[in-house]
This record gives sequence, structure tokens and C-alpha cells, in this order.
Amino acid sequence: NVSRRVVLRRDNRAAGAASGAGQSIGGASAVLIGSSFASSAIGLLYWLVAARSLSPAQLGLDAAVINTVMLASNLGSLDLVHAVPRYLPAAGNRAAAFVRTSYGVAVGLSLLVAAVFLVGVRTWTPSLTYLVDELAWTALFLLAVMAWSTFALQDCVLIGLRRSNWVPIENVVFSVLKLVLLLVLVEVAPRYAVLLSWTLPALLFVAIVNLGVVRRSVRPTADTRPVSLPSRGRLTRTVLVGNGANIAGIVVAGTLPLLITEHFGAEANASYFLAWSMAYVLFLAPRYVSLVVLSRAEHQPEQLDDITLRATLASTALVGVAALVALVLARPVLGMVGSAYQNDAVGLLQLMSLAAVPHCAVVMAAAWARGRQRIALAVVVSIAEYVAMIGFALLFVGRMGVMGFGWAWLAGETLAAVVLAGVAWRTRRIDSALVRNALAARRAPNAPASN
Repeated sequence: NVSRRVVLRRDNRAAGAASGAGQSIGGASAVLIGSSFASSAIGLLYWLVAARSLSPAQLGLDAAVINTVMLASNLGSLDLVHAVPRYLPAAGNRAAAFVRTSYGVAVGLSLLVAAVFLVGVRTWTPSLTYLVDELAWTALFLLAVMAWSTFALQDCVLIGLRRSNWVPIENVVFSVLKLVLLLVLVEVAPRYAVLLSWTLPALLFVAIVNLGVVRRSVRPTADTRPVSLPSRGRLTRTVLVGNGANIAGIVVAGTLPLLITEHFGAEANASYFLAWSMAYVLFLAPRYVSLVVLSRAEHQPEQLDDITLRATLASTALVGVAALVALVLARPVLGMVGSAYQNDAVGLLQLMSLAAVPHCAVVMAAAWARGRQRIALAVVVSIAEYVAMIGFALLFVGRMGVMGFGWAWLAGETLAAVVLAGVAWRTRRIDSALVRNALAARRAPNAPASN
């Protein structure tokens, strides 16, 4: 009854304050966001070097290939990026098998998606037919998909194992190696420089992290707690249904560069991808925070509301500051590349950086729904976000060209965040009214028991 819920809520708040769980969430989140910003600074330098070393047409094609690798690996990962940090802490002695199965599913499905893409590449992306016409490109593309699907998922494994301190080290060193390789390869193999510089460091860190950190962390011990994983059927349903929350974002973000390449040209895609690559770190930061929140949901479900609220405020504040910096520095930074990127790329970077601020609320709302096992709600939240973006794109692109995509990102994310804020405010008002009435009933003399 309501009175019992009031008492439980009061006790849970006291327990949360005593445990310091919120502080651990904040510390882990700050480290992950800080590392993503550090990686982005190096990534910015990477794309500046690529833009100065390669022609806009070549950069546009390379960006489309990298984006396709990401698209295949993201589609193949299903909802494992959220399921792994959510359930790995409960895997006990089955942690090693859980990790191996997750990697196997992700790599296998990613290769299947990549194969389907290659079979139909002449139909939907004629500009990239060299991926099937030349055996070297085919082999390198498939190797990149395998490497990236594992590399992306291993961050979630580290977070689920409470080894998130390795994530910033891995990502920063990966970014440095990628830049160094690019500087070398643009001189000796410029045609393969971008894809090779992304693939080789990923393979290296897949080996180092999984053979070193992960294998030691999942090794069974006498003190390992018993397994509390859901059944295989329930876990499979959760991953498949939860993937609906990812599909819209994966398809929209993953196919836009391909559409731009075919309809506006490789040079236009170079501007779009350069801006998106710089702004993407701001979209990625709240995702890292949401994974930390999910990793706590298994053992601290009673604190999920408060943890999610604090995480939302913290990520929004940090991303907001970073977006303001991007507004100021977009033109001088892109001016270092050359006049070919001075117009559309600057405006796109500014608009997409601003769009990342309301995106924080959307990501955290979906994470809260997953933590409460309300997977259908997470699906609705995520799909609605990208449906709004697509709707605005259809409205703006015909009039503004490539710049219309920037305005569509900003308008779609803002609309989704405003709607979610309204729903959350209304829900909190109703909940607060129930709590006040219950407390008043408990203080009233001879108050009848509430049901």
C-alpha cells in the first residue's frame, strides 16, 4: 500500500546516502566522459590530418566505408551493449561463458550484415563497388567489421566487470595509435590509410584487453557468488526486444552518410562526416554514463530513480559546456583544414553539438526504462527520438541541402527531450501527491489503514 511505499522510499534514501552509491556513479561517469572528451580531441586532430592529406572526394568515400563498418557492427551487436553491463555483474561463475557468447553473437551477426551489404552494394551504394570488385578491399572490410564489433563491445564488458578504469586508457591510447598510423599510411598507402588506421589498433586492443584484463576478471574463484542470470529464453527475448530501441538510431546515423554520398556527392559527405565525427563524442558521453547506471541496476534497483536523475543532470551539464566550446571553436578549428570545409561543416558541427545536449535526457530515459525492465518503453523512447529527426529532415533538407540534416538533429532531439521532460514532471507530481497524502494519513490520529 501507499504507506508502505513511503516507508520503503525513506529507508532506501537513507541506505543510498550511507552507501555512497551516488558518488561512485558520479566518479565512474566523470572518468568515462573525461576520457571520451580526451579521445575526441585526438580524434579531431585525426580528421584534420585526414582532411589535409586526402582530397575531399577520397575522404568522403573513406568516411562512407568507416560508417558502413560501424553500421554492420552496431546492427550485429543487437542490444548486447546494454545487456552486457546490465547482466554481467550477476553472471558469477558463468561470466566467462557469458562474455564469449556475447562476442560470438556480435561478431557472427555483424559479418552477416556486412555480407548482405556487400551483396547489394551495387544497388544501394554504387560509389562503394570497389569493396566487392577488389579482393584486398573485401578482406580488409570484413576484417574491420570483426575487429570493430569486438572492440566496441569490450567497453561494455569492462564496465560490467567494474573495470571501467581501463576504458579511458584503452580509448585514449587507441586514438593516439590511430593517428600515428594515419600519418604513416597516408605516405605509403594513402588509398587504404583510413580503414587500416582504424582496424589495426582495434585488433591490437582486442587482444590486449581480452587476453589480459577480461580473462583474469572472469576467472572463477572459490568466493564467486552464485549465478543470478535470467533464463536463457528471457535473456534472448530481452536482447531481441531491446534491440528495437537501437535500430532506429543505428539505421538513421548509419545510413545518412551513404545517402548523402549518393545524392549530394562524396565532397558533401566529407563535410557532413567531418562535422558528425567531431560532434559524435558529445552524443557518446551520455551513453557511457547510462551504461554505468545499468551496471548498478542489478544490485541497487531501489536507488535507480535517484541515480538516473543525478546522472542526467551531470551529463547534461558537461555536454552543455562542451557544446558551447564547440560553438566558439568550430570555425577556427575547421579553418585549419581548408576552405572546402568552411561553410557546411562549420554550421553542421555547431547544430549537431547543440543537439547533443537534449540527447542526454533521451538516453537517460531509455536507460531508466531498461533498468526497470520496461524494455518496450525504452524502445518507444528511442524510436520516437529518431522518428522526430527523420520528420524534420524531410521538412528541411529539400530547402537547405546538407545543412538541413543539422537542423533536423537539433529539432528532433529537442522535441523528444521536451516531451520526456513533460511526462517526467507529470509523473513526479502524481507520485509526490501520493507520498504527501500517505504521510498526512500516517500523522493523523486514528487514521484508517490505507489500501
